[in-house]
Formats: sequence, structure tokens, C-alpha cells
Amino acid sequence: NEQCPFFKNNDTLDIMLSATSYYGDSAIPRNSHGLWTLPYNVNLLGHNGNTSGCTSTLMFDPDSGTGIVIMTNEAGETAYNFGLLSLLFGEYTGDGTSITESTKLSGMYTLSRTYDKGFTRIYHILGSLLPLSKTEDEHVYKLSIGQGTLTQKTNNEYIMDNGNGWKYLMYLDNTEDGNITLQMMSADCNKENTILFALKVLFILLGLFSFLYAIIALIRIMICVVFKKLRHKDYIKSYKVLGISRVITLLSILMNAYMIYLIILLPLNGASVTTQNVWWKCTITGILSIIPIGYTVVLFIKNKDFEGTRKQKTRYIMTAVFGWILSLNV
Repeated sequence: NEQCPFFKNNDTLDIMLSATSYYGDSAIPRNSHGLWTLPYNVNLLGHNGNTSGCTSTLMFDPDSGTGIVIMTNEAGETAYNFGLLSLLFGEYTGDGTSITESTKLSGMYTLSRTYDKGFTRIYHILGSLLPLSKTEDEHVYKLSIGQGTLTQKTNNEYIMDNGNGWKYLMYLDNTEDGNITLQMMSADCNKENTILFALKVLFILLGLFSFLYAIIALIRIMICVVFKKLRHKDYIKSYKVLGISRVITLLSILMNAYMIYLIILLPLNGASVTTQNVWWKCTITGILSIIPIGYTVVLFIKNKDFEGTRKQKTRYIMTAVFGWILSLNV
């Protein structure tokens, strides 16, 4: 009942500590005006954060007034930042209700707190994965990639243990359209359709293969020029088509070079991916992605007049196909 020195009115503090969102349709608080709620033996409020080389956590029990501040010099550290919470406040054991039903959770999950569209969607498909597989215990699942277990506590409550101090609640929420979602403190993990997810990954891999094909094709063209094979009769007859093939090969490499720069190199260099430093690169990449369509039209028109070998024709068609794959990835 003491007056809080940070507020003129204690009612303001009470409002700030009140829940603004809950896990699913339960009464378990998830967020309180920007403070995350972590269910341990008591409901903790607070926040944590990371830099490129440090991790920190501030958590407190609003009822007892006991809090803890943890700072470590390691990015993504969990043994101290969360392990100490278990030692100080005790671990969460569930709401006391027994398990009467189990949901089959095996499959691939992806975080909703990532990119779903645009050139950075590769992080959604490959960088935010939670693959769960069943164990001999029907109430325990394990991570297929990495370390960790998911243990059921009640019908909808599961505890994820990363094996390095961090144990947090994941709440099972079945959406209206029948999709399975595991809600955690600051994000949702949505279950993917296995076939569709595999097709997404396959399409990205085909895009990378197409990039390699373009590089190999360019090297081959350069070798042909060096050894003057273009003087041969078979090449002269299809010189115009071959010239277009060179152009599309070069542009495919340029298009993917921009994509790789945007997706990987720019973030690794510590640069912020903002509109100002990527808009013109995205514009150029978008324009380049249209060119395979024009190449395909020219190839179709010139098909009747083509006098080269079947091997050459196959190579031109492959260039068009791989160009389309690259464009669709863009």
C-alpha cells in the first residue's frame, strides 16, 4: 500500500501491471502493457533484450515485490538469464488440472514473428523453425533439429525446455480454421502443412541451383569465346539466340547477386534493412526478374527458324526455365 515513487497515483501502477492479453482463451496473462508475463511458480513480469554480444533480463513478482536483474556478455544467453528465474521463483507446474486429452503435435512449426513476404521470407522458411517429433512418452515431444523437449502439463499447457536453463510456457491454441498454434511469450508458432512447406523449401533450393547454373553457363560462354568456337557453322546460325542467352545469363547472375546481398550480406555487415538503402536494389531486381519472360517470348517466336543442334536448343530452354524459377523466387 506504499506510494510508488514513479507515479503520482498508485492506480496508474495497478493499471500498468494488469493484463492486456492472455494465452488463448485461458486466464493466464501473456502481456501487461508491454511487460511480458512468464509463468513460473509465480507470474513474473518484465522484459529481456539482446545486443550483438550481450543478453539482459529484468523480471519481478508484483505480489511480493521481489525482482532480479541479470546481465551477461553473451548473445542469446539462457542459462543465467532464465535458469536463475527457476532457482529464485520456482518452476511452473501447470494450473493443477489433469491431462484428459492430447493433441498430435508432431510436425514443422514456424514463428509468426518473422517475414512472410518479400525477399526476406527465406528467414521465415529456413531461419525460424521449430520441428517437433514424438517420443515414447505421448506427452513429451523433442526438437528434431537442435536441443529441447516439449512436455505437456495440462490439456493446453506445455513447457518447452531448451536444455540450457530456459523453461517457458507454450499454450496450445486451435484456431477457427483448424490450424494448430503454439503460443509462447512473445510470438506464435504456427504448424505448417508438411507438403506445402516442403514445396517452399524445394522452390528456394531450385532457385539456388538456377543461380549456380547461370554461373556455370557464363563460364562456358567465356570459354567458348576464348577458344573462338563461335566461328563454327552451328554457332553462327544461332548467333542471335545465343546472344540473347548470354544476356539472360548475365542478368540472372546480377539479379541473384542483388538478392544474396539483400538477404545475407547486408544484415551481416550490421546495416539496417531500411527503405532508404534497399529500395533501388529491389527495383533493379524486380526489373531484372521480368526479363526471363521476354526471353521466353523471343525463344518461342524464333523456335521455327532455329537451325542449331538439339543440344543447343535444350540449353536455351533450360535457360528460360531456370530464369522463370529465379523470377518467381524474386
